[in-house]
Amino acid sequence: MPLVQVGLDKWLEGQTTGPTIVTRIRPVRKKGTKPVPPITMMIPAGKGATRSVDLRPGRYLFEAYLPSGEVTTLTATVKARGNAPIVLQAPDSPHEWLSWQHLAGQGRPSPPRAAGPADGVGIAPAPPLAGPTDLEIVSLPVPILPALVEGWRSKTAAKLPWVPRPLPARANGGAALVDDGLTSYLFGPGAWALGDRAYALVRRPPAGPPLLAVLPLPWSQADMSGDAPADVLVDARAALEGETREWPVTMSIVVRDNVMGPVIGYLTGGDLPAAARIVETAVDLLYGKVANPLAAAAGAYVLVRAHAQGKRPQWEPWLRNLRQWFTWLPDGSILDGWASLRGIGRPQDVPAAAASFVEAVTRGLPFYSVGVRMLFDGLSRADGELQAGQRPPGFDAALATVRMLALRVHVGQPFTLIRLG
Repeated sequence: MPLVQVGLDKWLEGQTTGPTIVTRIRPVRKKGTKPVPPITMMIPAGKGATRSVDLRPGRYLFEAYLPSGEVTTLTATVKARGNAPIVLQAPDSPHEWLSWQHLAGQGRPSPPRAAGPADGVGIAPAPPLAGPTDLEIVSLPVPILPALVEGWRSKTAAKLPWVPRPLPARANGGAALVDDGLTSYLFGPGAWALGDRAYALVRRPPAGPPLLAVLPLPWSQADMSGDAPADVLVDARAALEGETREWPVTMSIVVRDNVMGPVIGYLTGGDLPAAARIVETAVDLLYGKVANPLAAAAGAYVLVRAHAQGKRPQWEPWLRNLRQWFTWLPDGSILDGWASLRGIGRPQDVPAAAASFVEAVTRGLPFYSVGVRMLFDGLSRADGELQAGQRPPGFDAALATVRMLALRVHVGQPFTLIRLG
């Protein structure tokens, strides 16, 4: 059969992803012929990156399903020989510097603005925001969740003793990029070690309460090709337009990881089967947890959520290792707790799961918003199943803390974003 090269053309500021874009190849049926099942494969995104596939000569429909939820298609004829690469065209990003945000399903274009007097009707459009939305990189010298709970109760969470961690707004030393309510920052690894927690703080947004996001740095590429920067976008377009929203200003963080960037996008967008398919092919990469436990945790969230009960999966030992080896990582405790709660590769043990969840609370803010949801769901489930004498010390306080946290987290963001007000 002819060997055909297939790829997705997408500007990613000079990067290409691994084979991480879910693509289906459907033979175009001729009238009266039997249907042929489609081929599902992963293709790379970027400029000039392709992956080979064997196809019989004929006409095919190629469909690439992006983490953003967009689908791009192309119909092409495969010949017995001499085939040019088949390259699907991804939708354009609003700006080149939003390309990774767009691929991951964040930083989408604003909906069309209603007509105003400038168009001859209605109310005048809101004036542009003056300059960028200022963002600070900070750490906190005290345990963060007890401090946040006290701050929420006293309405002083934005005034906690945040310690500045100066970083340039762009990894190349440039200024933040600004356009009509969007402010883009690009942070490199920074001058701290793995496990040294840092946060992105918007202390004075143009609307709504102050915002705090977990910064997933330093981040090593899952394919061991170097470090990946964190792309941070502050989106104040709803405030610019005067819209009434629960989140008038948001902050999205995307890591430019060649493998895990799209995985996290699929996971956040709710396409769990797509995320699981990539993770299954990247198990060997993710097994190197010492290199990047944050990437391993993202992969483990996909695997735990997609796991169907049955035989013990080969990755089950990861969960205990993530919990035991990286004591600064709340997500490791959450994942190991869910393995005990669901009986993944081990006997079901609700008291052990509850102890893991309480431990996660003592470790601080989960890196991933899905972790916050799973922590709240796990504690709530344990609360309904355990008698008072079976609950580990600190259980009730942990549940109360996570209940307050869950009310303030943005569930549509990949990395944990909370309101401080």
